[in-house]
Formats: sequence, C-alpha cells, structure tokens
Amino acid sequence: MHRFAAVFLILALAPTGRASADSDGPWSLELSMAGNYPVVSARTPGREAPLRLVVDTAAGGTVLDTALAQQLGLTAGESIEVRGASGASTTQRASQPLRLTLVEGLTIAVQPILTDMSRFGSADIAYDGILGNDVLRQFEVRFDVPAGDLVLALPGVGPSPVADLKCIDNQRPGDAGPRLAGFGLFDLTLGIAGEQPREAKVRAVLDTGAAATVLNHAAAAALGVAEGDPRLRPYEAGTKGFAADAIATELMDLASAQVADWRAGSATVRVSELPVFQVLDLHQQPAAILGIDLLRQVPVGLTAGVGRLCFGTTP
Repeated sequence: MHRFAAVFLILALAPTGRASADSDGPWSLELSMAGNYPVVSARTPGREAPLRLVVDTAAGGTVLDTALAQQLGLTAGESIEVRGASGASTTQRASQPLRLTLVEGLTIAVQPILTDMSRFGSADIAYDGILGNDVLRQFEVRFDVPAGDLVLALPGVGPSPVADLKCIDNQRPGDAGPRLAGFGLFDLTLGIAGEQPREAKVRAVLDTGAAATVLNHAAAAALGVAEGDPRLRPYEAGTKGFAADAIATELMDLASAQVADWRAGSATVRVSELPVFQVLDLHQQPAAILGIDLLRQVPVGLTAGVGRLCFGTTP
C-alpha cells in the first residue's frame, strides 16, 4: 500500500512533445486507475511491454523513469530546473527524442524529464512515466475516468470530444510565463457543512496527476476554518510532490465542490501550504489543487492550448 499519495504537479521548461499522426483522429486511449493515479499505455521501440504513464494535466513536461531510460539506451543530457508541488530541484532530460505510440495511428516524439518513478509506486503497482501537458495541450482532450477513455483530437478536425461538456475560460494570468503554458486555472466554489454552512470561491488548478485535492490555509479560512480549528485533523504522512520531502498536511471535510454544471458531493481533502502555491502566485489568496480524487467522478476536457476547461454535468 502507498504510504502517501503524491501530487505530480511539475513546472519545467521542457521541450514540447511533437505529435505525428497517420490519420485525422480522433484517437481513443484506454484510461484506467492504477493505484492512486489515472494511467494510459504507450509503446516505444526497444521495449516489448507497454509503458504505464500517469496522465497529468499539471505536468509541464513528460517524464520517464531513469532506470527505464537506461534500458532503452537513452543518455542524460543537460540539466533543467524542475519545480514540483513540494519544492524545487534540478534533474536531467534525455538527450535524444523518445518515440511513444499512444495508440495506432498516433505517435509522439518527446525529450522526457528523467526521474526515479519507483518512489511513487508500490510493491504491486509501478509507473514508467508521466504523460504531461507538453503533449496534451496540442489536442482537444476528453479525460473521462467513468467511461475509461482519454480522447485526443486535432483542433478543428471533425467533431470536438468536448462538445457536450460545459466549457469555461482558462483563468491563467495573461502574463504567465512558459512554465504555465499548459496549465488550467479556474474558479472553484467549495462548501462546508455544520451549524453554519458556508461557501467560498477559490482559484483552482486542474491536476489529474494529484492523487488528492489540496487546499491552502487561505482557502480553509475562507470557509471559516482557521489554523488550530478542530475540524483540521493531522495527517501524519504529509503530502509529497515530484521532488523533495513530504510537506505537513491536515485533513478537512468538504460538503461540496462546484464548477460549471458539475457539483461533487462530500469529500475529505487535504490542507497544506505546498510551496507550489507560491510558485503559482496563489499563496496570498484562497487556492486549491483539484485532484483525481474528485476529477475521477466526471468527464473533463481541455481545448487546444488549454484555452478553455470543460466539465461534465452532475448525474
């Protein structure tokens, strides 16, 4: 079993993956939950077994396990800075492109960031890498855990896979740098139950690679739950990001989370001052990382370039 669940939020100036398609699509990949994370399979030359990749809308670069890269004969190139949810580090990327066939008719070439993915697996589950938004933002994307599908479509070619979803504009700052090019930010309304029910609007990051939804303390305070409140319960395992040690974390119960026409019911979420809130310039306002624990309930989508974020309707 996992000792903790990591938040695969990665900011990196990584090379953008390039797609090469033999048809106009759209392409449907089988999407499933493996442990705490949503995964798809991909194939690459030199390896018979498929790769298991975590699908992460908040990873600025595609990632490959270091040991696997060595098996494939990929040499490490120049160092690049990578900032994760719990701090900053310097890692390396493969020096030559890696070709990944996501599904018949769709192949991408990426220069993956190399890291030890075994840190995030368990005795029963292993992850070979992360499919980041450097690839995803080239397509219109429908991420649908309930249906078991990740649908990728070329923008403007054929019917849109997000046509039946309610789409809202990305609230990413206009002066956001290249690290945030593939990130989706939006306003999320949270609710808390009790003798005095309360709602608050927070700025949220769409993060399918976060195993758990995380609020900062400003978001908890906006709901009337200040530090020291007994409704904040210790979580000894903490929250771990792509790099660095686990960060102190508490647990809190939400009554609801709502955006567009989707409303999630009661859920236990984490409250933590992850350094990434400061990196994203969200540390002085109520903010949240909306993770797969809630996103797995409903189809969500992205338009090309992540200009808009799309959500299904509450059943």
